Amino acid sequence: MIKPLVSLLLFSSIASSTIIDLQWLSSQDKTYAKDFYIWQYLKQKNISEEDARKAFLQSKIVNKKILYAYSNHTKDAKTLNKVICMKKSTKQLLLDSKCISYFSLSRASHLNKKDLKKLITLSKKDNENFSNRIIFGSSNQFANCLELTTSFIVTIMTPT
Repeated sequence: MIKPLVSLLLFSSIASSTIIDLQWLSSQDKTYAKDFYIWQYLKQKNISEEDARKAFLQSKIVNKKILYAYSNHTKDAKTLNKVICMKKSTKQLLLDSKCISYFSLSRASHLNKKDLKKLITLSKKDNENFSNRIIFGSSNQFANCLELTTSFIVTIMTPT
C-alpha cells in the first residue's frame, strides 16, 4: 500500500516541477510515462506546428488524447479528418461514407441488425476486408460465414 502511494507522490511531484519542452521530451525513453508528458506538452497553446509534430512522432502509443491534442496544432488534412470522424456519433458515422474507414469493430459490434447491414454495404465499396471482418464478428456467425466472399475465406484458411 505504501509503495504505490510513494510512487504516485513521486510521479506527481516530478510532473508538477518539470518544465516540459521538446528537448526534455527527446531525452526521455519511449514509455507510457513519456506519452503522458507528450500529451501534456501538446495541450500547451504556445508550441509550433513543427514542434508539435516532433513531439507527436515520439509517442510510444498514439491514443485519442494525444491525437486530439496534436490536431490542435496541425494543418494536416488527413489527421484533421480522422479526428473529425472519431468524434462523430455512431449515427453520424453511418451517414458519412468518408468516415466509414474510422469505424471500429468494437463500435460495430453494438449496432442493431439494420445499422450493421448498412455499415457492411457502405464499407464493401472501399474496404471489403473490413466489411468481411464485421460480418464474421457479428452475432449469427454461421449464417454470416455463408455471406463471406471466397477470397476472404481463402485468406483466413491459407497458412502463413
